[in-house]
Amino acid sequence: MPFPVKLYIYDLSQGMATQLAPMLGFPIEGIWHTAVVVHGFEWYFGGGGGIVHSLPGTTELREPLRTVELGATDINLAQFQDYLTTLGRERFRGDRYHLFENNCNNFSDVVARHLTGNGIPSYILQLPEMVKNSPIAALIAPIIEQATPTVGDSVMGSSSSTSETSENSAKFVHFPHKDFITFPQKIDKEKVEGKLRELNSKNGNTLNDEQISSVLKMIDNPKSLDKGRWRDLSRVFDAWSPSDLFPALDILRHVSAAAHLDSETAKELLAHCYNLLSPTTSPTCLQLCLKVVCNLFPDHTDPLLTKYRDVIVAKINGILEEADEVPPVLQTVLASVALNYAVIYSTHNALDSEASVQIVSALSTTYLGRLNASEALYRAIVALGTLVERDSEARDLALALDTGSTVDRIKRGQTEKLDQCLKECMEVLSN
Repeated sequence: MPFPVKLYIYDLSQGMATQLAPMLGFPIEGIWHTAVVVHGFEWYFGGGGGIVHSLPGTTELREPLRTVELGATDINLAQFQDYLTTLGRERFRGDRYHLFENNCNNFSDVVARHLTGNGIPSYILQLPEMVKNSPIAALIAPIIEQATPTVGDSVMGSSSSTSETSENSAKFVHFPHKDFITFPQKIDKEKVEGKLRELNSKNGNTLNDEQISSVLKMIDNPKSLDKGRWRDLSRVFDAWSPSDLFPALDILRHVSAAAHLDSETAKELLAHCYNLLSPTTSPTCLQLCLKVVCNLFPDHTDPLLTKYRDVIVAKINGILEEADEVPPVLQTVLASVALNYAVIYSTHNALDSEASVQIVSALSTTYLGRLNASEALYRAIVALGTLVERDSEARDLALALDTGSTVDRIKRGQTEKLDQCLKECMEVLSN
């Protein structure tokens, strides 16, 4: 079965490139960074990290400006990883990155041609040469390099020589996972506004027209959340029926993904979300609520999310245990929360065996028995593998709970990346 291949195109200048045109001496639309998306991952090349991969749309650049369908490939994941290993030892080793001559776009073009026979758009490949020959090349080069994402799971490690590369090659592809899962997807302003006004009327006109208009401005400018707008939205949580909160939650999901919330606001928002974590809450509100929680991880891991980790994980366990049916989208978001906690507790500076043990227990006894959506299972297995690979106490618990048998019973053949992740998890549990 052919595997679809896409190109993600990002503008590192965030729309500011057009202002450089007079100094560069030619029109410019953007400062391009690209990544190839195939086999469920986003693959890209950067200085220091070499070839790295992340779940699509989860780098610090968030969603791509454009997506190009490159075609399809018959090359499976294992074959593709072997190919990348070769590239990572040669042209696309981390120390061979060069902003103008051997960059992310050169990598994307080489990989795209290998997979599909199609290269990436020529305007992207031509831009570095044009910028290099401009009068301000030395001035803007450091800015571009700083904006280029380098955080991801390395295909080869960040070695500086061929001999070091083989020693530092990652044993597992799918874990330990290093990036938080967030949900920055675009919002349908017209639809949200209609629902917000409709449900505000249904719930006694908690907000007046001026307050609604003020809240809606955050869709266009997420960073405009201030104390007044937050106070208005907080009133909705107190006054509306929980099943009617989804437009307010979608606005807050949008805002929390794009803007840094101060600690007080983040704490109050988490409290509202926590109160909604119940099997009786509608699946739509639950998944939006948990997306908000996931969006808080990058900025409010410590002390907020670590402080309330035990009660949040317990609440999610209760939802999975008591709900008659959990829709696939909600399953995926529930698993994403567990994966984000695994990212926290698998790092050396935050290693917490008590926390890891709680999450592994939840994954082994509840998550893996209730999840059936392939992406949700994948994220849960990545969380499990991330924790047991790094923490011996978490691994001992997994062995005591016979988690390997649970993992072994999960149906194969759903997606290639899930199959490989299950195989890797069985390896780490059997070693």
